[in-house]
Amino acid sequence: MENSKVVNLHGVLGGNKEPTLFERCLKAFMHSVARKCETTIVLKTYVPRDAGNTSFVDNNSIVRRAIERSLIWKIAGSSGDALVSPAPSSASERIHARNVKAFGGNTWNVHVILTSDTRSLEQISKNGSTFEWNAQDRFIVLIARCESHGPLSVESYSKIDDVLRTLWSERKMYRVSVSETILVNDTIPINQVVRTYNPFAKVNDSAWGKIEITNVETAEETASMLSRSAHRWTSNMNEYKLKVGMFTQGQTVEKENESSSQSRSDVFKELDEIMLKTISQQMNFTAKIMDPTDNLWFGYQLSNGTYTGALGDVVHGRADIYFESFFVKKYSINLQRAEDVDFSVYFDFDRLCVVVPKAHKVPKWLRIYHFFPLSIWIGTTLTYIVMCVMWCFLQTFTPGRKERVGFRATVYRSFLLNAGCPQKLPDTNAERILLSGIFLANVTLVGIFSGILYNSFAHDMYYPDIDSLQDLDASRLPLLLTSISLTDIFGSGNESDTTPVMKSLRKKLEYGENSVKKIAAYRNVSGFIRKNHQPIFNEEFIDEDGSPLLHLVQECPGAFYLSYLLPINSILRERLNTLIGRLNQAGLPMLWENHVTAELIASKRLLAKKKLTHHENGFVPFNLSDVQSSFYMLLMGLSVAIIAFFHERGWLKTALLHVGKLSSKSMR
Repeated sequence: MENSKVVNLHGVLGGNKEPTLFERCLKAFMHSVARKCETTIVLKTYVPRDAGNTSFVDNNSIVRRAIERSLIWKIAGSSGDALVSPAPSSASERIHARNVKAFGGNTWNVHVILTSDTRSLEQISKNGSTFEWNAQDRFIVLIARCESHGPLSVESYSKIDDVLRTLWSERKMYRVSVSETILVNDTIPINQVVRTYNPFAKVNDSAWGKIEITNVETAEETASMLSRSAHRWTSNMNEYKLKVGMFTQGQTVEKENESSSQSRSDVFKELDEIMLKTISQQMNFTAKIMDPTDNLWFGYQLSNGTYTGALGDVVHGRADIYFESFFVKKYSINLQRAEDVDFSVYFDFDRLCVVVPKAHKVPKWLRIYHFFPLSIWIGTTLTYIVMCVMWCFLQTFTPGRKERVGFRATVYRSFLLNAGCPQKLPDTNAERILLSGIFLANVTLVGIFSGILYNSFAHDMYYPDIDSLQDLDASRLPLLLTSISLTDIFGSGNESDTTPVMKSLRKKLEYGENSVKKIAAYRNVSGFIRKNHQPIFNEEFIDEDGSPLLHLVQECPGAFYLSYLLPINSILRERLNTLIGRLNQAGLPMLWENHVTAELIASKRLLAKKKLTHHENGFVPFNLSDVQSSFYMLLMGLSVAIIAFFHERGWLKTALLHVGKLSSKSMR
């Protein structure tokens, strides 16, 4: 017990003659502990209210009579921690709580229970007993007797075995050892025979659980044996039937004849099955697969403290472990309270993102107007205006020119040049250089425009998608949650530092099943998916021509580690964490995940090809509405040609004739 953080000494009294025996044993035991290690000792005695009741009350009068005050404070000085002084039981509980808090919630303790008969031990092991059992701690039960009492009977050993079985079946206690100690001349030599209960030892094909009898040399060896018992027993569970939770309802990818979506549990169901198969082979257990009792999948905690779904199965002991990928987060609605479930070591990391309807396609006849953003069109128009101003400036300030050229005439001349109307080149070099640059720029723009025109008809164009949480808030789309346990994804309601966007998005949260399917079908809601699942959903939810119906918002509100769900202080946790840690070091979960994803994407893509309305060669012909922009461009071209024709015929009067005269004078 040298490594013990806290040693708790409990005396369980049942008869009138026991206090004297207990006082002598307790005094001898405390002297022994004080000599061997520096430790904190918490003293409690339990006395039954009546002979037939399992409720116990604290009685520290025995402690005050058995141990002198100077001895207690002497041991306290050696450990540096405050001990239970001869005070009421409430003070004992306060000091005990303070010590456990100082060492941390995961610190194991050693509890030494001194009792003189098996009847008292039976009473504190029953489910209605007020004795505090913690599966994380180690319990050493010592049946104290005098040398004159004689050895324990066979019936007593049978009762001890029943107590060990009861502690496992009702409280999942496995770090409990029972031995006997004989008081000889104020010393307490402990019997070397220790009895423990191995719940996974095979009795026959349908029963497990045996009493293990081990010979030990010292008390330290007993504590060491208890600390290694979980790892040793779970290394070979002898095909023990373990209640394993896994979501098996819903459709799977093999059902290609059905067109509805996968449930959220089926997406990476194969990965969890691979992990279960690998771990079950290493631990040698048989998985008894079960669905959530109330069919609420992951589950959540109600306002009255009751858990539902998979969380409820684990908390209430209906499942030994859940091989479903759970986000490592707090599921208890009470933020100040410790979590009611435990998690294995994590094996994956993922982000929780928002999925929204894919933006509508830009019609083919409108794509010509969406080649460039608005800034490019504005820049092109300003460039044309600046060119006209520069040309007008050169014509006005050219040496030897006596007539002033108007800006309107310059704009008209540049229009005729761009329309292809024959024009004489100006005499000045500055104007010729300017026009040459304009011609080269026009050729470049026409080439770029032709390339973009072809690309726009070969690939679909979409209106801007929602790519930030701010855009999502502005879209006013409600957010569907498939699990109420994720209501804190945008922060809790009482957080003062939450941004207005987060507060607004929190108000849009609604509970709804099949959120992804509703998004693709109705396009009036949004939902949540894991980022690693998004490529699979993109291959499944497509429209008639193969275009995606979903879009993943790039700004994800949450990021979580993923692990499997376990009960508090589960005996499987130590061995399970060891195996998952080895798999993580080998990179196998990531490899399996990539293989599963690739297979699902391939199967979805193959299934989607059978549903598409494309022709066999993949060519989709244009209809009249797709090419209507060509008729608009033809109409614009014919209008420009008519204007150029009228100009050549001289039918344009007033300012246009004035331009002609200026041109003939300036180009002599």
